[in-house]
Amino acid sequence: MRSYYQTGGLSGLVIWAWVLMIGLLALTLQLEFITFNVWTYLVASIFVVAVVFMVLRHKVELTDDYIHLKQILSFNRLSIRLDGIKHVQMTKHGIIFDYNDNSYDLLLTKKMRSAIEQKIGAKK
Repeated sequence: MRSYYQTGGLSGLVIWAWVLMIGLLALTLQLEFITFNVWTYLVASIFVVAVVFMVLRHKVELTDDYIHLKQILSFNRLSIRLDGIKHVQMTKHGIIFDYNDNSYDLLLTKKMRSAIEQKIGAKK
């Protein structure tokens, strides 16, 4: 099963704040120059590309034994064994867990969240 995810918690908030600052810069340039010029177009284009990149590069794939996370700037994926996941907390919109002394907070779709919950429940 494949879906998209977003980083949750404070780190996700910081990442999206940086992306939204690019949009704010585009808006400020538009208001400062009064006319839509090449600089406004360039920064607005960078903002749109950054938003699309942030949404479409965060992919999650659930197999029988693994959760594969494709991260933003990595061409490889992070593979997490389902039997190695510890301290699982199912939240309203995602999952928080520990794996190899790292803590992960993921915002998932309802379908993916319930599928992971079912797989983890079946393993334990």
